[in-house]
Amino acid sequence: MGKSYAFTKKYDNITHVLTLPVSISLIGSNGKYETQGIIDTGAICSVVSMNVVEKLGGIPFSYQFINTASAHNTLTPLYKAAVVLCGKLEITNLTVSDGILPVGEECLIGMDILALGDLAATHFDGKTCISFRIPSLQSIEFTEDS
Repeated sequence: MGKSYAFTKKYDNITHVLTLPVSISLIGSNGKYETQGIIDTGAICSVVSMNVVEKLGGIPFSYQFINTASAHNTLTPLYKAAVVLCGKLEITNLTVSDGILPVGEECLIGMDILALGDLAATHFDGKTCISFRIPSLQSIEFTEDS
């Protein structure tokens, strides 16, 4: 079996928005952008804000019609990116779109990343804890006795 890569992030209380430190590089541009990414299991692909694209000087490699919670059939530029989660897990050659995100948000971590591994969220003792690993190693199943 190959090596797995994992991290855990613990919060001091229960949070309703799961975020991770993210470093984003757009292929063909210079530099990287450090921000917080929101875990979004409803997003098929990961999204970076137009601010990130502008700061990194991103150049789209293609365009695609995308549906979002606020708009349908919007022609959106696509970029190739490398994303590092929590300073540990690097995902390369990732296709991301740019988009309008809520004020202060710069990145959505979508199912294109999350489907590469296992994600667990717990709220034991009034504190949220999330763990993620790549690759998926087993099914995580809860029963009444566990």
